[in-house]
Amino acid sequence: MNDCERKLAIELHAHIAEFKSFRELMNERDRLYTERDSGNKERVAMAFATAEKLALKTEEALAEYKAGANEWRDTVKDLIASLREALSSGKAKGAGMEKLWGWIAFAIMAIIAVAGLYIR
Repeated sequence: MNDCERKLAIELHAHIAEFKSFRELMNERDRLYTERDSGNKERVAMAFATAEKLALKTEEALAEYKAGANEWRDTVKDLIASLREALSSGKAKGAGMEKLWGWIAFAIMAIIAVAGLYIR
């Protein structure tokens, strides 16, 4: 084996060693990226599950709020109807006028309470 062949053999072994270390580095990076990807998939799945739970809770809370608001709305409608009836039938005149003022005060407080629900 002459000098030139020896130099080529040494360079070849150096390139092979460099290739092996590069291959090891690639395998290590691939393993790290695979672990990171599986961790990300788990976190995304948990985030979606949490979002679904929050959406259900929000829907339930909204349904409860609407039920309460509808109840107040019906009460105010009933009050207004009874006030109109009292005014149109003439019951509000004379002694009944004191009751009318009580109903008016109650209606105003009910409206304030309903407004308080919407402001919250």
